[in-house]
This record gives sequence, structure tokens and C-alpha cells, in this order.
Amino acid sequence: MREKVFFRKAPFVRRKLDKPILIVGLMGVGKTSIGKSLARALGLAFDDTDSLIELSSGGLSIVEIFSLYGEDVYRQKEEKFLQGFLGDVEKQVVSTGEGGFLYDSIRKLAKEKFITIWLKGDLNVLVDRTSRRDTRPLLLNENIEEVLSKLEKERYSLYKEADIHIDVDGFSKQKTVKKILSELDSFLG
Repeated sequence: MREKVFFRKAPFVRRKLDKPILIVGLMGVGKTSIGKSLARALGLAFDDTDSLIELSSGGLSIVEIFSLYGEDVYRQKEEKFLQGFLGDVEKQVVSTGEGGFLYDSIRKLAKEKFITIWLKGDLNVLVDRTSRRDTRPLLLNENIEEVLSKLEKERYSLYKEADIHIDVDGFSKQKTVKKILSELDSFLG
């Protein structure tokens, strides 16, 4: 019962939604966990493009895909997958891999077909979160802080093209979802 009261704006936001929601941002910012909570609050389906790419690759993990085929092949697969996925999606919440929003064609299609939300987090928090798992190919055997700092410099200008920007620093998942719902409510008018 508390969640329904906490997310009391959710039914009003859902009624106003005319497009699915696409969540973008650097690895470790919480795209998947926040996306799942947002979808649950809105009563919508949730998909994660990394998981869907793994399934379409015969169950290979993202690390295995990078290792066997390299980053370029993975990004091509991601772009091709997102092109098809973005073109035919019903109202739902979708989180992307951190690189999906790099392609002009994907950003253009996302702007047309989705409401895009950029989750932004403090570099030190992202370093801490991503250092706990070995499922991120760009960070394997690398200085995590250097890699994330470089990605931040390269990608933030692209993420800024998202419709809504949410700073997740210092907020619980529930409070972040509440912020997103409030911003969505304003964005949708």
C-alpha cells in the first residue's frame, strides 16, 4: 500500500504517456534497477537492451560477446538491435547499454519514438558501483576511474540530448523514481 501512496502521480503520468520511455546513462548509474522500479510504479513492462542482446546472441554474456567479437561488432549489433527495437515498441520502459545513445541514428529515432531520460551520477559513486562486478567489458583489466572519466567526457554531451535529465546522487531508488514521475508529469503537461 505504501508504494501506491508514494507513487500517487504514477496513474496520472501513465494516462498522459503517448510514447515508451527510454533510459540512458553511464554504466553503474542504475538504469536497469531504476527502470524496473519506474516500470513497476507505472504498471508497464520493462526491457533491458543488454539482456535482450544476450538472449539474441545464444545466451552469450556481454563480456563474452566483447571478448569473442570485439567492441565494434557489439556496437553494430546494439545499433541494429536498437533500430529494430525502437521502431516497434509499445508503451513500456526500456533501459539501454551505455553506448546505445552514441549513434546519431539511434538518438534521432529515440527522440521520435521515445521519451528519453538521462540518469546522471557522480563519478566516484559510479566507480564504486562498477568495481563490484566483472560484467562490464569496457572496465575489465582497466583503471575504472580513468575509463569512466573518459566516457563521461565523451558521452555527456550526447546524453544531454535526452528529454529529461535526472541526477541520482544521494537519492534512494524510490526517491529517484518519484523525481522521474514528477519530471515526466511536467514534461507531458
